[in-house]
Amino acid sequence: QKQDPAAEAAPDHDAPPSAPEEPAESVAADEVIEEPETVEEPKPSQEKAPSETPPPAAASEPANTAHPANANHALEKADLRSLMAAIREEDSAVVTTVEAVTLEEVQEAWNTYVAQSDRDSIKVPLQSAQLSVNGLAIQARVATSLAENTIRQENGLMGYLRDQLQAPNLTLSVAIDESLRKDEPIERPKILSPRDKYLMMRESNPAVEELRKRFDLRPDE
Repeated sequence: QKQDPAAEAAPDHDAPPSAPEEPAESVAADEVIEEPETVEEPKPSQEKAPSETPPPAAASEPANTAHPANANHALEKADLRSLMAAIREEDSAVVTTVEAVTLEEVQEAWNTYVAQSDRDSIKVPLQSAQLSVNGLAIQARVATSLAENTIRQENGLMGYLRDQLQAPNLTLSVAIDESLRKDEPIERPKILSPRDKYLMMRESNPAVEELRKRFDLRPDE
């Protein structure tokens, strides 16, 4: 027997229309509820991890920056103290300079320098020099140009005098004074007698004796 297609397609008015649709809605609802639970649970844990780490890093940075600043400030104070100490030391080490020296002071320092020298070539000119002083100017008078040049070329002399007399502006001039030369006896030429002349001639030329005999010369007379 063949069934009528119209009879198969005809809806059943006796059955309630909403009964078969309820399981589909519950399934869909279950699916919608389960999806956010599985997806949203790991997200908060990933976001909280980075939010907890920055605060310690931020707290450590100011601590590190504050320490070098204090260290630099302490170093600046130490440098300032050392600089002030150096200035005070220099001020205390300043030597008082004199504006004038006396002849006695210069002569004493001059003689000490001569005594300490081991060269006779410099001792003799220095010992023979006649000194005079005017303020901070020393004048040495010597008899010869050799003594003048010797004293001028003695480089250590002025440095020694300036240190001993505490006079850095001390000067020295050397001049020749002919009056200091020792009076030497003047050797006058000897007056020769006729015999002296004859002897000198005979010494230089023996033939003079033959001429004397030939002409009967008498140089003694």
